[in-house]
Amino acid sequence: MSSYLNEYVTKHYVEFSQEEHKDRLRSLYSDFTRLLPDNELGYRRNIEYWETLLLDCSLEGCFSYNLYTVSLDLNSLVLDFLRPGLGRPRSLHLVMDAMKKSGDLMTVEQFDATFCQSSSWLSWLRWRSSSASGNAVHIMVPTVKKVADQVRDRFNELPVKSSTNMLMTLATFRKDYGTFRHRTLTDLDLHLILKYMAHQQMIAMDTMVQDHRTQTVIKFLEPGMPSEIKENEKAMVSIRSTCDTLHAQIDRLQGKYEALSAEAKRHNENKHRPQALSALRRRKQIMDLLGKRLGTLETVENLLLKMESAKDDVQILQAFDQGANALRNMMTDHVSLESVEDTMAKIQEAYEDHQDVELTMEQGMKAMESVGVDDDDEEDLLHELQQLELAQENETKAHAELSSLPAVANTPLTPPVPAEEKIKQDKPVPSSSSSQRVLLTE
Repeated sequence: MSSYLNEYVTKHYVEFSQEEHKDRLRSLYSDFTRLLPDNELGYRRNIEYWETLLLDCSLEGCFSYNLYTVSLDLNSLVLDFLRPGLGRPRSLHLVMDAMKKSGDLMTVEQFDATFCQSSSWLSWLRWRSSSASGNAVHIMVPTVKKVADQVRDRFNELPVKSSTNMLMTLATFRKDYGTFRHRTLTDLDLHLILKYMAHQQMIAMDTMVQDHRTQTVIKFLEPGMPSEIKENEKAMVSIRSTCDTLHAQIDRLQGKYEALSAEAKRHNENKHRPQALSALRRRKQIMDLLGKRLGTLETVENLLLKMESAKDDVQILQAFDQGANALRNMMTDHVSLESVEDTMAKIQEAYEDHQDVELTMEQGMKAMESVGVDDDDEEDLLHELQQLELAQENETKAHAELSSLPAVANTPLTPPVPAEEKIKQDKPVPSSSSSQRVLLTE
């Protein structure tokens, strides 16, 4: 087992690290076809365990076969899992057969037949992939899907999407999206990923010839975008590629200029006048060439900027045109001059009818109020109303005068006593001894 593969499975799978799970690992390394007649559930669990393990290790980049990191090679796989005391896993071919049946594992030819369409650039990719593959190499389709989804997610996370980052060459795609997790994807990996993304309408691809070389042009697709690359888009990719080349040349010339400056200084310090003059002459030539390259780069970048601006203007104009057409269709389907006039006439007629109704109701209310009441009766009613108002006013004044009188102490009043009762009360009452004396005298 390779060192990285052994390190990964030991860290993440207890069967490969803990002693108490050795029996389980021994079962996984055995020929578990013998489980199928009597223990089909155990057989399925072993198959599923190996499928999960292989997919996880493939995503982590533990395998590398025939310049692929997203493939499996059965002949090499059994050697990669060779362990002391256990030997090789004896049932990996059953696991791979199950993965082939489910579509998770395909040969390169099967992958091409499933995800490639008939076009020149796809034929070129098919030739590049098949020329480096052997019959034992099988593509891990779930790994390819995961990588493609990550590429798409990274593109969607860009804050601004324009022709600058939507159109690119294969070299730019490799630089921007050529890594997955901690590993660098190979060119053959990228070819498989591009095939899958093109099949899923994530990207469009075509070829162009630049500097007598055939280059692949890649375009990320947004919903509703045509799945073709136009000639003006290829021209933009070509100009941007020229800008990249000029940047590289300028960097190289700048390095030479600095090196010649250091050389001239060193010779001058060593009193080597001829060598110092030679270095200065060459530096001057480099300086002239550097100025020309900088001027060319400025011109090309200005041209590219104008092309991108024109493309944006075209998109804005298309949006305006679509909006105008939509508005015209809405007006045609639902609004016309005749219908507007009819509607306004209906509104005016309804307004006039409403005014007539209000006027009629007002006149009717006045007529109802005047029914059964003549002028004499009206005068009598007014006189009676004035009398009621006057009586209410007098009552209010009386209440006000009573409230202004001083308050009286709250003591109970004794009723008046008649004169006879008062004389009786004034006479002295004889005591009991006097009464007895009177009785004895009698």
